[in-house]
Amino acid sequence: MKSILERVKEGVIILDGAIGTELYKRGLDVFAIPEELNLANPKVIMDVHKDYLNAGAEILTTNTFGGNRYKLSLKGLGSKIYEINKVGAEIARSIARDKAYVAGSMGPIGKMIAPLGDITFEEIVAYYREQGKALEDGGVDFFLVETQIDIQEVKAAIIGLRSVSKLPIVISMTYTEGTLTVTGTSPDIAGISLEAFGADIIGTNCGADPFIFPQLIDLLRPNTHLPIITYPNAGPPDRWDEVSPEKFYNLIESLYKRGANIVGGCCGTTPYHIEIIANRLKGKKHVIDYHKIEVPLAFTSRNQKILPGKRTIIIGERINPSRKKSFIEELKNGNLETLKREVIDQEVNGADMLDLNVGVPQADRKKIMRIATEEIIKLSKLPIVFDSDEIDVLNEGLKIYPGKPIINSTTVKIEDLSKKLPIAKKYGGGIVVLPITEDGIPETSIERINALKPAFKMAEEFNIPFNHLIIDPLVLPLGAKDVRVTLETLIGIKKEYGAFTIMGLSNVSHGLPMRAKINSVFLAMALKNGLDMVIMDPLQEGMRETVLISDFILKKDEKGKNFIAFTSIKNTSLEITDLKDMIIYGEKEKAQKEANRIISEGKDPFSLIQEYIMPALKVVGDRYDKKIFFLPQLIASAEVAQSIFEIVKSHMKKSDTRKKATILMATVEGDLHDLGKKIVGLVCDSFGYEVIDLGKDIPLKTIISAIEKYHPDVIGLSALMTTTLKSMESTVKLLKEKFPYIFVMVGGAMVTKSFAETIGADGYGKDAFGAIKLLEEKFKK
Repeated sequence: MKSILERVKEGVIILDGAIGTELYKRGLDVFAIPEELNLANPKVIMDVHKDYLNAGAEILTTNTFGGNRYKLSLKGLGSKIYEINKVGAEIARSIARDKAYVAGSMGPIGKMIAPLGDITFEEIVAYYREQGKALEDGGVDFFLVETQIDIQEVKAAIIGLRSVSKLPIVISMTYTEGTLTVTGTSPDIAGISLEAFGADIIGTNCGADPFIFPQLIDLLRPNTHLPIITYPNAGPPDRWDEVSPEKFYNLIESLYKRGANIVGGCCGTTPYHIEIIANRLKGKKHVIDYHKIEVPLAFTSRNQKILPGKRTIIIGERINPSRKKSFIEELKNGNLETLKREVIDQEVNGADMLDLNVGVPQADRKKIMRIATEEIIKLSKLPIVFDSDEIDVLNEGLKIYPGKPIINSTTVKIEDLSKKLPIAKKYGGGIVVLPITEDGIPETSIERINALKPAFKMAEEFNIPFNHLIIDPLVLPLGAKDVRVTLETLIGIKKEYGAFTIMGLSNVSHGLPMRAKINSVFLAMALKNGLDMVIMDPLQEGMRETVLISDFILKKDEKGKNFIAFTSIKNTSLEITDLKDMIIYGEKEKAQKEANRIISEGKDPFSLIQEYIMPALKVVGDRYDKKIFFLPQLIASAEVAQSIFEIVKSHMKKSDTRKKATILMATVEGDLHDLGKKIVGLVCDSFGYEVIDLGKDIPLKTIISAIEKYHPDVIGLSALMTTTLKSMESTVKLLKEKFPYIFVMVGGAMVTKSFAETIGADGYGKDAFGAIKLLEEKFKK
């Protein structure tokens, strides 16, 4: 058979439908782990594959979605990881033979990567490497890394799989927050980032509402050159019966017309759904030629997309310890207090990206780069420019970065290009190029422009897109050199190469008085001559105004919208001196010190909850609802609030803890997912509720025993898998019969408000703050 990458060029390919739905129809124990059936009952898996093949599916998906070490170990199957995955692939291969492709299914690991969770990036890489090796040995044609919520985990998956296999990698994200993943990534950002990471085919599956998929594809298609795979659910969990195969086909047809190249079904779909799709779409030519899509250059974080050329991009320069003795000592000691302040200050004051330089002498710069990158990922949504001459230091930050970065920088020396261009290719990022040759800095603009030719030639050899080279014309001190050469070079770069341009601004005024004025005037002249991106201090007086006014004059700011919006904002550093702000912005160490100081001055400890914690979390909740904050910022704030609440409790008498209510939480039996539940628990704890988390895959008898032991006011149940919704339903029914006085609320990716009402739950929490609103209403005093 042709490679899936060759076959997809020819026309539409039909993927199969849900395995879990078919297993459930066949009487699968809802408390069982589906992957175990590969060994215990392979015939039932074969039958499902046969049904989909006979329905016209051209891709069969292995029954290995939860076959990673973390999930299988929870069920005592850690010693059978290789066997379960290899046999799962062999089962699918035995049915597909040469009539269909076999996709090695790999679902999320089930834990968030540090600093948002407690598992390392390297552990995630190892889990995917291990599962991928077994799947390839079993005969899969490509890997299907599916139902993903975090592009950082996807990056780890790609690194792990590439280390053991050359098979194609297909990535499918799931969007449960409208057009955002749980971690706040939109399809356009995912498209740019996943292509940069090295995925071969990308797309979307599962999610809460299948009828939002047209919007998802409309956002994704213009932002990637790759083929798109899409396979929605057959409706929300409580309305699957309403989405008939015919109605589902109409949805799939609309996705095909929007540019999808591989189509099929996820939860709730059956061979009947796939049969109709196959009969009408199999082999059809693509509506959109994905090879010819003109994707604009963009750089990304989890939650932000920056497009050079549309307007001037401000890159904050302040995370640089050069000539800052106290900052150097902090970083050497692993203290990130100044770094955090600079991140927040620059974002608040208009930076679009953050330059990260950890050039600390006589220190472990790899370690500093790692912890600095993790902290910025947690605190800010701004993309990062990684600034280092050391390849191993760059690698430490780039490998864990959840987005498409810029690397700063390389000269045009052949030795330098040979080291730096491969790392730019590896991580799919842009790279700043300085026209510095083996002979030094060229004196004239023509010499600088001509010096760049080897960089573009070598980039082509590495298959790095032309527009990923961002050219710095070189800014030298005004007092020592003729800076008109820099301005002339900007014009020449645009004329000769049409490349994007960047410069570090502050050097022009080095050693001179009136530095802010010099910087501002020179910046305005550079912008007129074609500067696209500027590395500068966004807090320096007048600098942001210079950018905005120049953009307005040069027609980079349509109708002056950005300038007019700015006129109502005061351009000053955000001074985080109030405990409330420290909680909002995730300043844990400062918040703990401030809380202890306030209490030591005689303040009632409990008043900190009412005056600081609650108002801060309300702000965080509002910003989360408005998509200003995302999951990383939510977790950071909740962790700070939780730590302050612990300080408060430590200063209060046992009889005066004043807890609001006790919540007993559990993921229902058979379900190995609890990320969402943990976040709900964290936020509830920070709001002053006592949270008892029983964990995941909890039998009803264990929940009953815990109720009798802890006497909770609320029971919170979570379910993510379609096969465990029945478990949730039966659990709620029995709990309400036995403990009718206890408030039972439910949630999870597959749970809806109407489903919660149908099964008899007292409340439904869409997310952490949805749960809090429900609880605050019930227990308000």
